[in-house]
Amino acid sequence: MYPTTQHNFEVVNNQAISQPLSQSEVNELFNNVPQIQPNSTASFAPPTTVPYETTPNVQIYEPLVTNRISGFNVTQTMPTDDHQVQVKQIAMHLSQGDRDHQEDRYSYSSKNGVTYFGVYDGHGGEQISEHARTHLHERIFSSDGFGCGDYSRAIREGLYAEDADTFEEFVERQHRLRGGSTAVSALLVNGKLHVGNVGDSRCILAVRTESYGTGDGCNWYRAERLTRDFKPTDLDEHQRITQNGGVVSKGRIIHDKEGINMSRALGDHKFKQPLNHARGDYISVEPNIRQVQIDTRVHDFMILESDGLWGVLKDEVAINVVGKLWRRGLPVQEICRNLVEEVASTPRSDNVSCMLVFFNDLQQAQQPGPAIPQPVDSNVVNAVVSKVLTHQ
Repeated sequence: MYPTTQHNFEVVNNQAISQPLSQSEVNELFNNVPQIQPNSTASFAPPTTVPYETTPNVQIYEPLVTNRISGFNVTQTMPTDDHQVQVKQIAMHLSQGDRDHQEDRYSYSSKNGVTYFGVYDGHGGEQISEHARTHLHERIFSSDGFGCGDYSRAIREGLYAEDADTFEEFVERQHRLRGGSTAVSALLVNGKLHVGNVGDSRCILAVRTESYGTGDGCNWYRAERLTRDFKPTDLDEHQRITQNGGVVSKGRIIHDKEGINMSRALGDHKFKQPLNHARGDYISVEPNIRQVQIDTRVHDFMILESDGLWGVLKDEVAINVVGKLWRRGLPVQEICRNLVEEVASTPRSDNVSCMLVFFNDLQQAQQPGPAIPQPVDSNVVNAVVSKVLTHQ
């Protein structure tokens, strides 16, 4: 039921470029937004405290329960070809938004020169996302794939093992059938980034364009999406679900008087074997897997985010807003915090989580990349930048 050694994982090349927001959409989103003070007390769970292998190079910033920022030094240095890939800075922030509960979580860890980053967006309760926060990286680190150096396989095996653990903990012990979570997990090792996901949380890589270093900075990056948003309306997912005996209606998988609007996730065991009494899982834990060799000549940073962020700011806009604020010298923890709080303060906002991971310093040499396929509206980027800067 929960394979942990099979490794014929699927590789889905999903690099769709998001359409940028129009100026009117930005105005509608950000008009009459109350100002959020830097010392506000947005509610979220305490971060995972996992020991790091430390040497004093990299700064990691994460919010404490009082929303203050804590900075401390850790390291992650991996050589790749003639260039060194270093995680220079990491910043994380969560906000509850307009929701009654905070169900988003994040985690990071390091083992044997491999760094793990994860974001989880729970639904139907925070139990599954919280369990993933504290256990998924451990499951990946202890997998057969990790032991033999097959890190994409390790992510897959870790997700299946974590799903089995949540079945045992919440179904068999607590008789809790509801609740699930997205998961986006990234492993950085030897300069290569391995990304796996279920659900619709994203990992976005900032790639320099030919405009890098010129103009107003609003089109210096294109967003390369390394994850897939798994929805029941996707043609392949709809076919898989219905072949297993499931029903998809109005964008949701319908089963036992409940509906879920994503087709792959941790948890949601009522929609999986054996509880769904079907030929196969309606909601699967099989991840999308991507591998990218990080090249610091064109890759400056990446964003891991829940849909609370990308549902408001499209990929290209978010990447260029972060990049422009970074180039202006705004500390990365302030970029992360202010961006999240600005989005979370919009009406009817979801839980919002964001992790920024920088591979470069501002001082590193600039080198333009390839042409951007579809430029972002500079007015949109500048409008969001102005709103974020109001939180300084």
